[in-house]
Amino acid sequence: MKKLVVILMLVLTFSSCSHDEPSLESVVIAVESIVMPATYRVDSVSVIMLKYKKPTNCYAFDGIYYAKNENTRTVAINVVKFNENNCQRIMENSFEVPLDFQPKALGIYIFKFWIGTNANGLDQY
Repeated sequence: MKKLVVILMLVLTFSSCSHDEPSLESVVIAVESIVMPATYRVDSVSVIMLKYKKPTNCYAFDGIYYAKNENTRTVAINVVKFNENNCQRIMENSFEVPLDFQPKALGIYIFKFWIGTNANGLDQY
């Protein structure tokens, strides 16, 4: 009986692998522009609108990269890239997504919106 279970598991494992499925890659892309309030109220939600561009139709929005470090917030756009050969440029490639921000304490918050890397590979904000 154990041999039968092992054989079935091996058959299922190898049969579930398909080369027809597209490979996926998680990628962070730049924030192109923002619209945000000048001031915020503690414990009140404010919306920051983020605009980004998808290079081709093989990119799909996958959330917002949001990292906190004390009073600094680093923001970028998470996408999934489908590694396919038939990717095409899209005419309307500018998209907007909302980021809800709710400060918990009084003070100054610094937002760093990632806009890509420079020629030396260093992050630019």
